[in-house]
Amino acid sequence: MSMEMLVASIGACGAYVYEKVLTNSQVEFDFKQVEISYERAETKPAKPLSRVEIVFSLRVAETDQGKAERALKLIAKNCPVMQSLDPEIVVVENEEDFTSFNAQNQVLEGLYQLNDQDETIPAVAKALPEISADKLTYTISLRADAKWSNGDPVTAQDFLYAWRRAVTPDTAPSYASLFVSSIKNADEIYQGKMKPEELGVEAPDEHTVVIHLIKPIPYFTSLLTFETFFPINEAFAEKQGSDYGTSSETTLYNGAFTLSGWEQNSDTWQYMKNPHYWDQENVKVDEIQTTVVKSTSTAVNLYQTDELDRVVLDGEFSKQYKNDAEFQNQNDTKMGYLRFNQGRGKLLKNTSLRQAISLAIDRKTFVENVLGDGSIAATGFIPQNFVQNPETGEDFRKESGVQQTFNKEAAQEALKKAKSELKQDEFNLVYLTKDTDTEKKTAEYLASQVNEVLPDVKFEITTLPSNNLQERYLAGDYDIAFGQWMPDFKDAITYLDMFTSDSGLNHVNYNSPAYDQLIEAAVNTDASDEGKRWSDLLQAEHILLAEDYAIAPIYQQQIALLQNPKVTGVVKHSFGSPYSFKYIQKTTKRRNYKMETTKTHTHDCTNKESHSHEHDHGKSPNISFITAMLLSGYHIILEGITDTVNESEKQKKFIPNVHILMTLAAFGAAIIAHFLEEYAEGRSKREITNLLKMNPTEARLIQPDGSVKIVDVSILKIGDKLQVLNGDQIATDGVIISGNTSIDESSINGESIPREKTVGDEVFGSTINGNGTFTMEVTKDSSETVFAKILQLVNQSQSNLSKTATKIQKLEPRYVTIVLIVVPLFIALGPFIFNWTWEESFYRGMVFLISASPCALAASAVPATLSAISNLAKRGVLFKGGSYLANLASIKAVAFDKTDSGEQTEQQFIDIVVAMEKTANHPLANAILEKFSAIEALNLNVDNQIGT
Repeated sequence: MSMEMLVASIGACGAYVYEKVLTNSQVEFDFKQVEISYERAETKPAKPLSRVEIVFSLRVAETDQGKAERALKLIAKNCPVMQSLDPEIVVVENEEDFTSFNAQNQVLEGLYQLNDQDETIPAVAKALPEISADKLTYTISLRADAKWSNGDPVTAQDFLYAWRRAVTPDTAPSYASLFVSSIKNADEIYQGKMKPEELGVEAPDEHTVVIHLIKPIPYFTSLLTFETFFPINEAFAEKQGSDYGTSSETTLYNGAFTLSGWEQNSDTWQYMKNPHYWDQENVKVDEIQTTVVKSTSTAVNLYQTDELDRVVLDGEFSKQYKNDAEFQNQNDTKMGYLRFNQGRGKLLKNTSLRQAISLAIDRKTFVENVLGDGSIAATGFIPQNFVQNPETGEDFRKESGVQQTFNKEAAQEALKKAKSELKQDEFNLVYLTKDTDTEKKTAEYLASQVNEVLPDVKFEITTLPSNNLQERYLAGDYDIAFGQWMPDFKDAITYLDMFTSDSGLNHVNYNSPAYDQLIEAAVNTDASDEGKRWSDLLQAEHILLAEDYAIAPIYQQQIALLQNPKVTGVVKHSFGSPYSFKYIQKTTKRRNYKMETTKTHTHDCTNKESHSHEHDHGKSPNISFITAMLLSGYHIILEGITDTVNESEKQKKFIPNVHILMTLAAFGAAIIAHFLEEYAEGRSKREITNLLKMNPTEARLIQPDGSVKIVDVSILKIGDKLQVLNGDQIATDGVIISGNTSIDESSINGESIPREKTVGDEVFGSTINGNGTFTMEVTKDSSETVFAKILQLVNQSQSNLSKTATKIQKLEPRYVTIVLIVVPLFIALGPFIFNWTWEESFYRGMVFLISASPCALAASAVPATLSAISNLAKRGVLFKGGSYLANLASIKAVAFDKTDSGEQTEQQFIDIVVAMEKTANHPLANAILEKFSAIEALNLNVDNQIGT
């Protein structure tokens, strides 16, 4: 198979990344970013915030006979561009470079890797390590066939060289803490007290690595899968100097892929299959190309049109597709939480105030109504189903007993206590958040709910781009901020050790000697006693959350997505690098006519001018159809084959019989007819389905007590008050009573530019709220909204067909009756009139019946019309029916204003148009004004007549 290109898109920070398919195969990535902090502690190296998950979607081409496609297309969303391929140096500036981490996991490989169950399995190592009785020495043998992309063997020295670099202060490694807390002499080397060569690692020979630990670490083998423990080819790296890892040309690879066409901060590059990779037989693609594109909705549209095989959903999209047969919820370990800055002023140093805020948050309502992607309301900081008791197997979350849950009375009581302790009655707190839709929605919801439960606590929401937010966050210039965390390795300590008083990651400035002591015990004194260590970690989380309320966990992320069930090999990890895609593939067997499943379609029968029947067509003829054709024409086919063979032998060259050609033509015509009918009908169904999916189903109803409840749109009454958050689909028609925003009204009027709205302005159901939050009052019943009327018109159009469709439907019943009468007469009279045999007469009668079948003619008349009407309706152009649509071809004039006498001149008409467009700020209006000028200046009052 010739190599095709697999195209991936990795987005610049904050960009939504999607792109049109270049080839017939595609994989799409969705990277979601998180605020990252980095700071050097006095005695311990800081570890950057753990990478947030990289959620991705994919498109993989179908292949024949079970063979894997050799090319894929990758597309990423919401991620920073890649900074470095050096596994020891991750550039941590304004946010964590998790794009680099994910890329490194595809092009580099360590001693071990994770399988699809997140179990540690050998990679460059031949087997799991031999561990000494005291659990302090790990001996690991390397496979002899592991090679670099230049053909050099991967040796033990490559690992030693990389690890020594990782603890050298001059290198400024981001993850030195992983070595400092585990390997002998690493801390002393990092502080400049010892030389890198004294690190507790050795290489007895080229294929053996020995590691000496400072204490038993139960998760150390799992830790070796992390990118910081990847090898580096010493000779190549020294030759490149400071340029190593800054481009695809200055990096050497030992993973499943190599990289091509990448330089620092570039937004395009290609993954190429590594011909020297030891496990290349299991790599199913040859090339992956990456580039930057934008828009989440684009991905959904591409999935609906079979351009993508996997797409990650969020917010309204998650709710819209939650009942779809291909909808999935994928478990994840990312935790979202509120950071209470206890180092800024006196307010959040007060435990009672932190407790009051945490207990005032209804997490269940938040994940259901704001996130809507299946995420789980968090009661603690260690996620569900992540780590289990080593002795009993009990899940940490279940055994912990920590319950930070919504409790209005307890929250108000805690606030009362805080007021007494702080001698203050009102609290205004600065809430710092990123300018992404999800985080703005989160901030607005949390601020609203806390203030509802605790009227004297108000959040001043400060929305900033990621760059500026990081500066404020690292400077401690905030009271509350939203954080996200995903683990580096599979152990609870990866969530808990960042809150010790001497941690470089303790940006909430939490200080608890009791907590520090428990973490110290879990890391050191109790490290070799699994039972005691487990107890230490349970107690530590209890102090952090149930006693001190140092942070407020909000949710455990779940990934909502649509995925084609034929796609396999998508490996999502719960820790470490988020994804591995060397096994991604999609296979399918060549279509076989005798095994092809068929699809049912129904023609409408709501009135006498239409009919109803159900039958199977599928995308190709099924077994019954093929059998009927063979039985009816077998002797013609047999005659054609016999004559072709005899004539070819006689002429000494291939001479096909005309019956052979007619047989091929008959089968070809049947296949083409079925394909065209299926295509037309499928497109019609798809357009109507997409239009119906735009119909709102839920609303945020404001209750009499001020709380907000998600309700079905059908129960709304005129006068109800609704809350609309940024990004929400507006549930029904109404008027804004508080707030300002911009609204995408393209579903109503076809305009692509959002319209600014403020108090008193009308809003319409099915439109999308933009960057503001507002309260509206319902002014119409759900059956009387503008969008409801659009749907009514589309439904009416099904019975108002074009002239052609109407004629066909009127003719069809009579035509069928005539054919059913003529065929028996044809068979019965054949022997007497044409001197046919009875066999020949029956055969010719069947041929006449098949050729006269009206089904395809009738079925093909309506779908194209319905597809056009529904597709236009989505763009704000309404047709009452097919007859009006058909008349477009003969339009000779347009009546601009039917109330006018119709006698104006062309210039008078232009004057009116110019006067109207003066009131608009749309680019098309500006273009019209530039093109035309009014001879007689008119002043017109222009009103929006939508919905009247």
